[in-house]
Amino acid sequence: MRTWFGFGSTRSGVRSGTALAAAGILLLTGCATGPKPDATAESSPTATPDARVVSEPPVDPAATESPEVPATSGERRVEFTVTGDAGTALIRNVVVRTETDADVDATTRALPWSESTTLSAADAGAFHKLVLFAKNFDGSRGNLTCEIRIDGEIVATQHTSGYQPVTCLYLSR
Repeated sequence: MRTWFGFGSTRSGVRSGTALAAAGILLLTGCATGPKPDATAESSPTATPDARVVSEPPVDPAATESPEVPATSGERRVEFTVTGDAGTALIRNVVVRTETDADVDATTRALPWSESTTLSAADAGAFHKLVLFAKNFDGSRGNLTCEIRIDGEIVATQHTSGYQPVTCLYLSR
């Protein structure tokens, strides 16, 4: 009988594994709504470069054009993007669907980085959560921005600088 993490029975291991996965996602998504900077912090010359700043960068329509899934199919094209000036980042993206999830380990990637996936019509119409986490790799510092797009439209974006990680989160309704 196989057990998760070598503890207990398979049934309790599944519950433990599910609870651990849920806790990890909550931990990652808890950073998505970080503190909102006040107006004086952005204009103050004494603001620290490591302070977390959340903003939406301007969108260049030419840069966002990509082949889209036909609207009649009901499928949705999801694109995860991370950009930054440190050169590399540790990146992890997760797609949580009603019945299944695609959980990927964090990997070191050259910047800019982008990955696409497709939500089926059934998944697009049901609950789903999209999470993108990135942080500068190996102590590097610099600007870092994450974006999640659905059918070319930005649904989540966040920017940070210094050593702070960046997390984008999108929940279906």
